Amino acid sequence: MIAVTSAVDTVVPAESLKRGAVVCDVARPRDVSKAVVKKRPDVLVIEGGAVEVPGEPDFHFDFGFPPRTAYACMAETMILALEGRYENYSLGRDLSIERVREIAALAKKHGFKLAGFRSFERQVTEEYIARVKKAAGL
Repeated sequence: MIAVTSAVDTVVPAESLKRGAVVCDVARPRDVSKAVVKKRPDVLVIEGGAVEVPGEPDFHFDFGFPPRTAYACMAETMILALEGRYENYSLGRDLSIERVREIAALAKKHGFKLAGFRSFERQVTEEYIARVKKAAGL
């Protein structure tokens, strides 16, 4: 399941997910309830939207990420600024695949990368995935 809304509160409760579900929650604020991590050890929630920023940036704010990691929306703004482009790039619902490919190419050009998988502010490790699979009976 992929969760992407502009809701101000969670819209995916723990009890609505099937055993062994994998959810990519791209929304901020999150769409998936924090109760999932406590109540559903058989479900894997991966948070999207985290990007590794090149260099040694100091954001002067703790987002709860490891160093050099920013929200994708912030990374998009940095990338566009590096290109001298001051525009609303991905605002709204009508985002074309061409724009996605373009920003991905610009990100690569400037050294931005996807950050490692995270779930409820913690790194997703192979061990964690194994625990979820075991709890799901997989």
